[in-house]
Amino acid sequence: MKTFVVAAVVAALLFSGSTVRAQVSPAQKFLAGIGCEKGLIMNGDDLGRSKWSNEGVLKAATEGALTSTSLMTAALGAQEAYEVIRNNPKLDVGVHLTLARDDAPGNLYSPLSPSDKVPNLLNEQGFFITDLNTLFAKATLGEMGMELTAQVDAAYANGVDVTHLDCHKGFYHLYDKKSLSVTLKLAEKHDLPIRWTGRPNDPALVRAGIIVPDFTTMVNMKDPYDKKKESLLKVISELKPGVTEVVFHPAVGGWDEAEAEMRTGDLGLALDPDIRAAIENSPGLCLVGWRQLRDFQRAGRKPID
Repeated sequence: MKTFVVAAVVAALLFSGSTVRAQVSPAQKFLAGIGCEKGLIMNGDDLGRSKWSNEGVLKAATEGALTSTSLMTAALGAQEAYEVIRNNPKLDVGVHLTLARDDAPGNLYSPLSPSDKVPNLLNEQGFFITDLNTLFAKATLGEMGMELTAQVDAAYANGVDVTHLDCHKGFYHLYDKKSLSVTLKLAEKHDLPIRWTGRPNDPALVRAGIIVPDFTTMVNMKDPYDKKKESLLKVISELKPGVTEVVFHPAVGGWDEAEAEMRTGDLGLALDPDIRAAIENSPGLCLVGWRQLRDFQRAGRKPID
């Protein structure tokens, strides 16, 4: 094993791969260039969500199998997360685009945009709404564009070397035309790969030159630890040629006891020696990060002398 530096949609992602694709994908071409048949991104979502997530992501990256993370620039722990990133410049960090928050007790935060400019993203208390159906029905393209642009701009303004884009609660994976169009435009503007649950050769991606993993799967936070571990070991043993992203949510605690148990369990996966051994002993498998995909994507745009 080579190591390189590195909610409906959630239900659809839980330890489920996409269909086999015969056509060679951009991510497979990337792997061929580094001598690997299979690539595994272990991405820790929700950096910046809380102090517990910040500490958990860092621990998973420095002591475990995490290869990348996704930053919530509007969330309560974002300023602390910027310090974590500055102190750990090798951390592979994307932006976890947010248009609706999860409703854990105490997890109250607002858009970065002026409230009068994004009224349909707010609840009565001025915090982000929590329901995606309400988001899709009421929020305008302009509101989504303003807020998601502000979140990406905030990362760059704080010195983050942004490696990719993905999203909280999977809003653009539901093919909502408004949020998807904004996401694709931001990815094209900043020349970034994105998380994707559809075809890696989707015409919208090809037109913009955006690279995505071939497969995406998510750890079910609600499962007990033994089931999480069994499922992840199965995913690793059955990886297909191409890049697979495994999404999990490592943290050292949470807003309540139930959340803490779920997220510390995800952290445990990154630290579990059996998981590391399974990765290391898988023939043709390389741990990779989003930064490598981003750099490959950008290199492909450069003219050849």
